[in-house]
Amino acid sequence: MKKFGAQSLLTLGLLVKAVAIVLAIFVAWPIITASTTEVAAQEEARDQEKKTEDMADKAADLRQDVAEAKPGPATQGLTPQAPVDPRINALLDSKRRELELEENRIKREREDLERLREEVERRIKELKKVQSALEELVSAAQKQKRKRIQQLVKVLSNMRPGPAAKVVEKLDDHMAVEIFKLMQGRIAGKVMANLNPQQAARIGALLTKDKESKEAARLAREAAEAAIGPQKN
Repeated sequence: MKKFGAQSLLTLGLLVKAVAIVLAIFVAWPIITASTTEVAAQEEARDQEKKTEDMADKAADLRQDVAEAKPGPATQGLTPQAPVDPRINALLDSKRRELELEENRIKREREDLERLREEVERRIKELKKVQSALEELVSAAQKQKRKRIQQLVKVLSNMRPGPAAKVVEKLDDHMAVEIFKLMQGRIAGKVMANLNPQQAARIGALLTKDKESKEAARLAREAAEAAIGPQKN
């Protein structure tokens, strides 16, 4: 009886402890659950706060990058470019100087050509004046010569053929030709008959050549007039 009673008491004590533990757990569970939920909520809040701070930092960094990258008033609207190689700048400066030198050289050459053109025009005007003066002198000389030849022809025509031939022999062949061209044919034939044969042959050849040249000139002139005639019609 004593042994059974002791075991019963031990079993009853263990049962009472178990019930007490179960009751304690049952009573404390809401508190434990609430504490766990609160801790989880706090951790989640901290995580969210950290994420918010990270996003704020990123937004601040982005605003700073945008502010730094934003072009100023002078460069606004321009596409950012990579830095230019100093060697390229040096080459461009060199080419620019070469172009400036070439432009200056061309400008000087143009100025020199302009001065040369003005000088040539001035010389041409002077030469034209000289040419005009020479033409007047030549014309006057030709008129004087023709007048003298006409006077000589008149004198020789009034002389006998023999003495007239002696005068002609002292003249050059071209002057003699001019005299015989202005002299009447009958008188010219008598004077030439009194010339020495060599001079007479030379003068006769020159007269024939002059006559042929005049005849050729006449024929050429008539041909030109005939060619122009149909065009006028």
